[in-house]
Amino acid sequence: MIEKNRFGAWAELKRAFNTIDKVGELTVFDIGGNKYWLITYIRFEKQIVYLREIGSQGVVPEILADKQNLNFSQVRALGKRFGSSPAIFL
Repeated sequence: MIEKNRFGAWAELKRAFNTIDKVGELTVFDIGGNKYWLITYIRFEKQIVYLREIGSQGVVPEILADKQNLNFSQVRALGKRFGSSPAIFL
């Protein structure tokens, strides 16, 4: 849905995705009934979405606080999911 649309501001994105929240400069997508979080940084002027973290509510805060790293399985899954080299998530 993001690739097929052009969002000029956070409010437009919120209308399209009701299950998102703004946390500082980050946009958090709630996935699977708030079971998982996809944390992004979005540059609306360039139409670029940067993936910061993905994981469960218990894991993501630990990763963001530098108390836990992504494990190999998570890095490999992210690479596969986004069609990129897993190395970009290290």
